[in-house]
Amino acid sequence: MSQNIIALSDRVILEVKGNDASSFLQRIITSNIATLESQPLLWTLLLTPQGKYLWDLFIYGQENHYMLDVAKQPHENIIKLLHFYALNDDVTITVLPQYQVLAQLQTPTNQTISFPDPRTEKLGWRIYTTDHTIQATHNDDTYQHARINLGIPCGIRDLIHKESFPLHYNTAQLHAIDFTKGCFIGQEVTARMYHKASLKKSLYRIETLTKHASLTSHSPVTTPENKKVGQTCFCIGNHGLAILDNTIQHSELLVGNTPITFVPC
Repeated sequence: MSQNIIALSDRVILEVKGNDASSFLQRIITSNIATLESQPLLWTLLLTPQGKYLWDLFIYGQENHYMLDVAKQPHENIIKLLHFYALNDDVTITVLPQYQVLAQLQTPTNQTISFPDPRTEKLGWRIYTTDHTIQATHNDDTYQHARINLGIPCGIRDLIHKESFPLHYNTAQLHAIDFTKGCFIGQEVTARMYHKASLKKSLYRIETLTKHASLTSHSPVTTPENKKVGQTCFCIGNHGLAILDNTIQHSELLVGNTPITFVPC
């Protein structure tokens, strides 16, 4: 396992265990925790009651003992929210800083805890290990380029906390939302949007017309007449993702003064 290892240093592992751990998570996440009986890793979301994005998380484990792969920067806020929703449940929530989260774009070859990315197998494997002798061979930019090329959103890098509606980011197609599981927080609004004939906005891959130009994350996307038709998500170099209106009639769009091409994800 010495090649193409990427350190996802912006992630941290939480342990959720106890007699009520399964029912607790089932009540609050957008996916069905029972899916872990048939696949090893789950990608899911936490939403506001209004159906807006809070955080994304990967989950692995078994009944009443789970590991949560979450964003590191707000993990204290995630823990606070989990405690709030736990109420009187028999659940303990612990940070496990000894784990590092890695990615590998091909199948790992040694005995680490590793699972194929549940969003798409083309994004390789996520690796969870306490073995700090395993060193990254590529920086995070490699992973960001790969997922952008595949049109895969990445939590807080792309979605806006308490503002974004996840369905605009293809989260249903990427298996983050289960509409057959029953209730979850934000389910009513999310289901209503899902069953509409069409969404007003969608996720697009964007790229500058010239290779030497660069794009700015979370910036307005406009027509040549300066009408705003969307906003960039995370961008790196001359490409990135964007949320754009589905009613766009223009073939040319701009980020600042930079012309871009755009393709639906």
